[in-house]
Amino acid sequence: MVVKEIIEFIDKIAPFKYGESFDNNGLIIGRINGTVSKTLVTIDVTSDVVSKAISDNVDLIISHHPYIFEPVKKITDNIILELIKNDIAYISAHTNYDNGRLRDLFSRKLLVHDVKKIHEGDNGGFFGGIGQLENEISINDYIKLIKENFDIPYVKLIGKQKKKIKTVAFGSGSTSYYIDEILNLDCDVYITGEVKYHDELTYSNNNCAVISLGHYESEKIFSKDLKELLKTKFNKIEIIAYNDQTSKII
Repeated sequence: MVVKEIIEFIDKIAPFKYGESFDNNGLIIGRINGTVSKTLVTIDVTSDVVSKAISDNVDLIISHHPYIFEPVKKITDNIILELIKNDIAYISAHTNYDNGRLRDLFSRKLLVHDVKKIHEGDNGGFFGGIGQLENEISINDYIKLIKENFDIPYVKLIGKQKKKIKTVAFGSGSTSYYIDEILNLDCDVYITGEVKYHDELTYSNNNCAVISLGHYESEKIFSKDLKELLKTKFNKIEIIAYNDQTSKII
């Protein structure tokens, strides 16, 4: 198995052409024809993730968020150096995965049906959706379901919440900056990963109900999902899902 084959597979399930122009998707470090026998899938590349990859003799790391966003003029960063030193290839599948798989996974976990796409990106992809729950549900019962389905202990409520929920709009990660579009949606609640403080005020002042799950919490499903998809295609390589949550509320 070579790196190129894995990139081509990811491109089929989450086309790289839908990645945003500001982003850094695809092969970031390594040889396109490098051999792969063991892969680690993660949300972020951290020092702990790299240590895990080295100790487990991993050939390839695939992360959701790219470790390198801006052009690199000097290679002095320890993580980059360790990846190169240990001949570990590195792929990022970020906004292309947001625009493809994560949007659909998010809607399933939120139990939303008849989804229409919203939040169009600059390359024709869509970051979120709006749809209906099967039945109207109380806000407290819906939050309980969200916590269970995303395996998270808490959510953050923003704005005036309706007692009953039926129409749900959503976008994982940092999609709450589509404020003008969200305020014009005819929905009972908008569910996202994170909201900046001053954006919270805007939503509150406009009587828009928002539920924030946390950026990491809304996207940690990436690792398990991609691992399972890779296993169905590449049964001769070992695949590890390993997330390193760098902050916790206790």
